[in-house]
Amino acid sequence: MLDNWVIACNHYGVGKGVSLTVRNLSPATKARLAARARRKGRSLEAEVRAVLDAAARERAPAKTEFPDWFLAMVEPGEDVADFLDARRRAHAPVRL
Repeated sequence: MLDNWVIACNHYGVGKGVSLTVRNLSPATKARLAARARRKGRSLEAEVRAVLDAAARERAPAKTEFPDWFLAMVEPGEDVADFLDARRRAHAPVRL
């Protein structure tokens, strides 16, 4: 039996079943997931499986490499030295 602190899911995929137990889940989170499942007409287990499946399909944002992110800040034909000089600020002295 599940209590407020654990959600256990058994997912049977192609050829092999996978189990996942989430411990120390807050009662509020479990209640929100259960309410979401009821709104969608499915079990708590099916809702957790759907949430995890959707999260697993998300793609990480493409990492932009230097100098690509820097060059995107500079207008075509703009001198990089002028660009940097315009953004330099004097720093207050550090007191130790």
